[in-house]
Amino acid sequence: MNFPAEFTDVFSRLNVTRQRGRDYDCLCPAHDDRLASLVVTISEDNACLLFFCRAGCDWESVLSAAGIERRELFRRNEKDWKPVVKRIAAEYAYHDESGNELFRSRKYEWKTEDGETHKSFSQGQMLNGEWIGNIQGVRRVLYRLPELIKKTGGTIIVEGEKDAGRLIDLGFNATTNPGGAKNWKVEYAEYLTGKQVAIIPDNDSAGVAHAIQVAGSLIWHGAKSIRIVRLPGLKEHGDVSDYFNAGGTRESLLEIIKQSREWL
Repeated sequence: MNFPAEFTDVFSRLNVTRQRGRDYDCLCPAHDDRLASLVVTISEDNACLLFFCRAGCDWESVLSAAGIERRELFRRNEKDWKPVVKRIAAEYAYHDESGNELFRSRKYEWKTEDGETHKSFSQGQMLNGEWIGNIQGVRRVLYRLPELIKKTGGTIIVEGEKDAGRLIDLGFNATTNPGGAKNWKVEYAEYLTGKQVAIIPDNDSAGVAHAIQVAGSLIWHGAKSIRIVRLPGLKEHGDVSDYFNAGGTRESLLEIIKQSREWL
């Protein structure tokens, strides 16, 4: 297959199965795709790439799952081109019940010409020491699943590995699902049967919808108790790490959880 030189880096992060003229059929990284649902099209003037998922994934979710920044979809004049150097800012491994690594989530950061720092996330797997930038066909599990199974007591569910790690450092039993909001699977709740669970969403509409989805699956799978915890003083899109950065403590969070209404 032939890829335009300007977009080689973009296509390197996609699993392309077939080329049809200007169209490239790919396995969609935003869902468990076995049918090459994602179509990437080169515009008639070769100036940009267009993304369309036949399964209904929005293009922003596709870019996020593949670790592609929106600006990379547009060609620039060669004289104006300055390469963007991405660095791996964080990496989180997901394991099965026995502790075997299944896949990893990576956070990338880079600076653009205006000096702003940007970030993106992607999931992939290490095969024979090589990073493969997709997890097609790989079983999805909760973050730190072995520890989650072993520990008793309450469990906190948040939207990202960074927040889960912040809570774990403070002595909480915490987890998250790969991909954050909109990517919760009902079967994740099986590991929380009989447990007391607090869900701390990000402070936005997507976070609230995610929390309600998680709570519904926990009811179905018999969690002992469920609380959706709204943290005070958060800005739009704020999360539990922001709460701690603003002076929140382990003790204050425990009190907020205690005072939150039980769903079950």
